Amino acid sequence: MTGLLGGFSSKPAGENDARVNQAVDVATKEIKGKHSSSTSISVESVETQVVAGTNYKLRLKASDGDSHTRYEAVVYEELPHAGGKFSLTDLKAIDSPEKDSASSGSGASGSKEAATFAVQQISSQSNSLMPFALKEIVKSEESKEGGITLHRLKLKLGHTSMDDQTYDVEVASQDKGFELRKSQPTS
Repeated sequence: MTGLLGGFSSKPAGENDARVNQAVDVATKEIKGKHSSSTSISVESVETQVVAGTNYKLRLKASDGDSHTRYEAVVYEELPHAGGKFSLTDLKAIDSPEKDSASSGSGASGSKEAATFAVQQISSQSNSLMPFALKEIVKSEESKEGGITLHRLKLKLGHTSMDDQTYDVEVASQDKGFELRKSQPTS
């Protein structure tokens, strides 16, 4: 499936792709740190997003006997000239993929996706070779204007070489994807 500008594109979860496998390995290492060493990880879905590098959004299931936890992870791959390293930028436990998918584009899930998009855009516009990481959504407001959902967010961003920074951002979303309308660091 062809993705929309700024959006994620689905990939077959079982596809043997070395770069996807590397992204899964990065997320799996972090997840296994939260569980026992006998925990098995399975890939439920893979989506990619081309930014100044590639983001891999992974839905993973950690199974340890009768216990199952689903996770959504975002792993960022740098461009080859910047080193091509993989780094985990977001990891969260999710209750149910069906519930989360149904709410995509609205509410907390839509704000999270808008925040992730804003961080990627801010990273690509910065002079740094390393991307910013979303530390926290400090404030989130959402409004509808016609067929567009407007997300007004206050984001706390982390960076390997700087102190955490707070940004006020405005992201518009619709069926065609996201558009960053405003990003301004706050003091």
